[in-house]
Amino acid sequence: MQKRMTKERLMAFAKAWSSGDLNKVMQFFKEDCVYQPSVRNGNTIAFKGKLTVRRAIANMMEFDSSVSSKVENIHVHQDFGFWEWEYIKDNGTKILGCDVFSFQGDKIVSKNTLRKVDL
Repeated sequence: MQKRMTKERLMAFAKAWSSGDLNKVMQFFKEDCVYQPSVRNGNTIAFKGKLTVRRAIANMMEFDSSVSSKVENIHVHQDFGFWEWEYIKDNGTKILGCDVFSFQGDKIVSKNTLRKVDL
């Protein structure tokens, strides 16, 4: 029987990310994964392949190191999932967004992060 992504497993991924445990975070990704952060890192908006994704996530974790975060409204349906998140900066400013995932088995194939912005 093929393993499937579950809400509990995706929550474990969220906890690994929040704790800054890059090695644990990367265990959730497939080798040919894609990561699209909500902010640009240079000119790149999509990172492909586990090594490149690892570097991008390390940069994102460093960028977000001074915020607290929470994930809620987690949904997993077969090979698709999403969650909503909230970051709170030291000054109390909130940043809201969501992540959209695709899965193969119990691994993340893609993570696309969308952030709300003030207009």
